[in-house]
Amino acid sequence: MSKSKEQRNKIIFGLFIIFLMVSSTAGFIYSGGSTQKINGFKFTNVGDGWQVWIEELNSYLIFRYLPNEINFDFDFLDNSSKFKILNKNWDQSSLEKLRTALLFRSIQTEIIDDLNCEEYTLVLNNLYSDLVLTKEQKCFYIEGDSLKFVEGVIYKVFKVI
Repeated sequence: MSKSKEQRNKIIFGLFIIFLMVSSTAGFIYSGGSTQKINGFKFTNVGDGWQVWIEELNSYLIFRYLPNEINFDFDFLDNSSKFKILNKNWDQSSLEKLRTALLFRSIQTEIIDDLNCEEYTLVLNNLYSDLVLTKEQKCFYIEGDSLKFVEGVIYKVFKVI
């Protein structure tokens, strides 16, 4: 193959790669990926979840659940500035996300080993596939989908719901 033909093929190949990169970027931007506006927040489906801009964090967060899929009352967050947490079988990642979210609301947490419903206590358990919240004295039993609960707390903390 001649040198000029080889050089021409390299240029064509380079232009082809540039075209692919530009068209795939444009396709992603203009793909019309589903978006939803909920409570003044714009949620964009990014394939593995819903992305939303959180002003207080000056960042995007990705959630699996939309706010309208989380339908339980978070008023218990207004009850105390400190919660005891009895973790029966939540994974460490969900527990740390919950604790971090509560810190944004200036709610201190303490991990405990024994149940005492005389103090505000979150009892975390994955008994069900869906999420069930119940209250007994000052104990709040969160049973089921830990991610759904944590995402709900984050939504509540940042006033999305």
